[in-house]
Amino acid sequence: MRGGAAGLVVASGASWLAGWAGVFAAVLVGAVLGYLRRSARRDAARRRASAGWQRSFVRMAGSLESGADLVSALRSGAGAARLEPPRPAAVSPRFGSLRRGPVSALPEDLLNRAAAFAALGGDPSQTLAGEPGRGAEHLAVALATSDGLGLAIRPVLATLAKAEVDHANVGREVDLALSTARATIRLLAALPMIGLALTVLVDPPAAVRVFSGPGGRFCLVAGAVVEAVGLLWTQRIADRAVSAGHLERSDLDFALAADLLAASSAAGVSLVVAARVVGSNLRGPAGDRLAGLAAGLFLGLGGTGATYRDGEGDAVAGLETIVAASDREGIPPGPALRSLSRQLRAEVAAAQRDRAHRVGVASVAPLGLCFLPAFVLVSVVPVLALAFGQLGS
Repeated sequence: MRGGAAGLVVASGASWLAGWAGVFAAVLVGAVLGYLRRSARRDAARRRASAGWQRSFVRMAGSLESGADLVSALRSGAGAARLEPPRPAAVSPRFGSLRRGPVSALPEDLLNRAAAFAALGGDPSQTLAGEPGRGAEHLAVALATSDGLGLAIRPVLATLAKAEVDHANVGREVDLALSTARATIRLLAALPMIGLALTVLVDPPAAVRVFSGPGGRFCLVAGAVVEAVGLLWTQRIADRAVSAGHLERSDLDFALAADLLAASSAAGVSLVVAARVVGSNLRGPAGDRLAGLAAGLFLGLGGTGATYRDGEGDAVAGLETIVAASDREGIPPGPALRSLSRQLRAEVAAAQRDRAHRVGVASVAPLGLCFLPAFVLVSVVPVLALAFGQLGS
């Protein structure tokens, strides 16, 4: 409601002041505010889904620990995901992404569907495969790998639950680090509108004369343009602080793979077989690299022989080193694989914290190049025009 009210105020005031120029400025700023509003709602839905997956993993791991079967654990996880009621649509805006992927289905719906499928003797991972979101994808990989290799799903889900809790803690740290920057951005973004309102309130007839002329219309249109650019620019900056990049998503997938390989090793499954199965179930670059690693080890090549982007091969190299050492020296790979998983997740968390702390510095450019010029154009310049006009008369 606050974004819509601000848009109505801007539209009414600008149209009254400057005719077509005011309508253009009002439509532009209103459209950007509406976009930010819709983006904030999508962000809120994703945060609720992420929190739901976190609770679900914890509840499912606890149910399996207490002796429940997989169907009961999935239903218990679905119930845990429903613990937080849906929030009203009016959420505080959080500067999000200009490129949004599809919002996944609610965790409780997916888990209930998976439980029903498993109760009929089907593979519950099939109901989760292809769903957007890290929680659904990683659970599908864990279930498919457990079924394909005959592993106990309990320790795998316990590891995923701990990883989700750690991820949620990092998310709260990132939000806290961003809160000051977001407050500053909102304040400075509102300055042009506040300045325009004060200019009109001081002397409405004189303000109408100023903004009705060519110079006033230019100031209003130019101010709206740079204001809109600043809003979208700061949105992009803040989104980069909360969104994982390609390498980070790949590292999280490799961390899951390392956990699954460790569980496979503990169950006595060959690492080559486990890597092939996990690689076939895991989508994206991580699955391709892991399948290549399994093929290379099976042929006695000792690795994939592939080239990688900067940093992309670190996780593969770590897996290759662990597997080669285990095969050559008979060292149990479980502890090293679990250590690699923790290291990869810690690196992702450190990168997220680092990006969040850089938002304040990165926001200086749009604040100085967009919001302050917009304030000058719609507030300072009209005031100076009024002052000089009164002096001239």
